[in-house]
Amino acid sequence: MNKGHHDLSAPKQHWLNRTVISLGLASLFSDISHEMATVLLPLFVTQLGAGAALLGLVEGVADLLSSVAKLFSGLLGNRLRPRRAWCSLGYLVTAVSVAGVALIYRPVWLLVARSAAWIGRGFRGPLRDALLADDTDKQHYGKAFGFERMGDTVGAVLGPLLGIGLFVLLSQPRPVFWYSLIPGALAALLVGLGPRERYVPIKRSEGNARQQWTALPARFKRWLLAVGLFGAGDFSKTLLILWALGKTAKVGEPGFSLLPLLMYAAYNVVGAVFAYVAGALSDRLGRRRILVSGYSTGVMAAIILALSPPTFPAMILVFGLSGICVGTEQAVEKATGADMLAVNQRIWGFGVLATVNGVGDFVSSALVGVLWSAAGPGPAFGLAALLGLAGTVLLATQRVPRATPGGGTA
Repeated sequence: MNKGHHDLSAPKQHWLNRTVISLGLASLFSDISHEMATVLLPLFVTQLGAGAALLGLVEGVADLLSSVAKLFSGLLGNRLRPRRAWCSLGYLVTAVSVAGVALIYRPVWLLVARSAAWIGRGFRGPLRDALLADDTDKQHYGKAFGFERMGDTVGAVLGPLLGIGLFVLLSQPRPVFWYSLIPGALAALLVGLGPRERYVPIKRSEGNARQQWTALPARFKRWLLAVGLFGAGDFSKTLLILWALGKTAKVGEPGFSLLPLLMYAAYNVVGAVFAYVAGALSDRLGRRRILVSGYSTGVMAAIILALSPPTFPAMILVFGLSGICVGTEQAVEKATGADMLAVNQRIWGFGVLATVNGVGDFVSSALVGVLWSAAGPGPAFGLAALLGLAGTVLLATQRVPRATPGGGTA
């Protein structure tokens, strides 16, 4: 057994243990870091002389490359020692890349910086999720993943508010990117020192990617199809800010409003609440029921985006429903995957799940951005609603296992 590792069969502590708390705090500070930048990204894009097509392309490509990193991390994860050190490196790469946006004056370099940040984010994801699952009893997966996602989304609330406040003080988005490095580096430190790492033996039979894919449970693969179909309509939420900005004045001009940026912060408040609530409810009521409900709110938000201009009531509905969707999606998808996967399949399975989500994000963000520029927001968000609805219906027809006390699924 490796020094500093704990036997996987050893009794686990209360679900709110050192590992869950440290990873939740790391997600909090990491999201403060990159959301300080994300909330100002649409404004920064307009300063670079671009619009929806570039923003959709940047977010879509970054998500796609993040997916490749997650797949790579998932494939090699059981061989990386210690996991928390490699996970910490991913957090640090994201923090440095986000701060590096301050040096950008041409759109192409924004694509490079955002992609590098999301590669780091993708690489760390399966490792973090496995660290958390290995140190949590099965019947508490929903609460544990919900707590970690709640930390993430609370950071996504504080980050935009901090970014907006600094923007108001400094009058430009560029310096805010530099300040984002502070919480990002703190997140990397928390991951490097905090989690308790349990020893997972490596099986020689795990083999290459094709063999590991073949070994995954059939029900997990069927479930991924529904997740991927919904993901094809689950575009980047930075496009919500661009929609809400509408035809308001540009930065520094009379009539410019911070309301869309504040709405984005409110969206993350809702997401933070529902990450834990949905995860805990899924422990009691079953994963599928809660996940279908969360997906449905995302579809409703896309329909409103397609049919309504950015009026104040429409903004409240869109950002609120989207927050419910993202909180539910992030917590319950991971808990569902953990239910289905054996211990030695977790990192690889989480990597595959993240890749499916990332490919969907690429398709949806790029498609919505390009279609928006060509035909307007109505057709763009309408197509997203149709794809999301198809994934929701497919998920509703599947039997997803439910965690039971003491381990196992029902």
